[in-house]
Amino acid sequence: MAGAYNDTTYNGAVDDYLTVFDANTDTIKWTTYIGGNGNEFADVQLNYANRNMYLTGLTNSLDFHKKQGAHQYFDTIRGFSHFIMKFSL
Repeated sequence: MAGAYNDTTYNGAVDDYLTVFDANTDTIKWTTYIGGNGNEFADVQLNYANRNMYLTGLTNSLDFHKKQGAHQYFDTIRGFSHFIMKFSL
């Protein structure tokens, strides 16, 4: 896809992406890469009432993108942090 982010470093065995399609034309409206130097495992939840999409999952990336001041939790048993992201459609 022209202009799309292309991670050529392959930092980790598993990363995620999120793509939104136009319901009328079946074309891609936007897409984004989600990942860091470790592994990410994600699941998407849709809320059609307020047109939001929530991406939840686990990461063990030390450089995973997060907002400044965000609450952080690290699961010391499995070695993963939990995350949730909100996207407006």
